Amino acid sequence: MIIPFVASLTDDALTAVPQSLKEGSLAMGATISETTKQVIIPASFHGIVGSFLLAFSPPLERR
Repeated sequence: MIIPFVASLTDDALTAVPQSLKEGSLAMGATISETTKQVIIPASFHGIVGSFLLAFSPPLERR
């Protein structure tokens, strides 16, 4: 139950990064992996952390 929720919200956070940021990084000569590590993940970090908090808070409340 937790993994699909985290995956869905993380996917939303990653796709919410503006295309102009990705294209700008690639235009300056960065590879796709460099763009992912240095542009996309930092730009979507708050959404990724939020997805984990939302997914794990209900199970932790039950204890």
